Amino acid sequence: MADFLTWRNEWRTGIDWIDGDHRELGALLNQLVAVNERAVQGVLPPYPGAANGGVLVTLDALITLTRRHFVAEESFLRGIRFPGYDAHRCEHELQLAEFVDLRRTLGETPGQFLGAETVQDFKRWFFNHVMAEDRDYVDYYQEHLARGSQRRADLAPRG
Repeated sequence: MADFLTWRNEWRTGIDWIDGDHRELGALLNQLVAVNERAVQGVLPPYPGAANGGVLVTLDALITLTRRHFVAEESFLRGIRFPGYDAHRCEHELQLAEFVDLRRTLGETPGQFLGAETVQDFKRWFFNHVMAEDRDYVDYYQEHLARGSQRRADLAPRG
């Protein structure tokens, strides 16, 4: 099976840690789609206590990674004093809530898997996050660097 998402260099932000996170998110989405497909086909045995072939385990990993990425990204946005910070943070909150709600629904319904529309929603989210929402602050950051108002080292994520 071909990857659900194949990383392209034009998606790069030029900020190494953000690009690394985005690559990880893409890889985990590929894993989620593949696990879901195998589970739907009955190829994967269910994990203990989960009758959906590991979809929940992979979705949990995606939620954890997404949450970590959003926290780091929000710290970065505060560091560069991005004027769209509040709206960007709200988008993060909404997306995480959708992921958690999906996780809850799947966890409460043994044998339920991700439908085709939900899988496409993940792809739309990824592209919207990487190509639209993040592009706004990347452009702002590049302008800051061009003016020399902040040092790059000052803006690394704080863990």
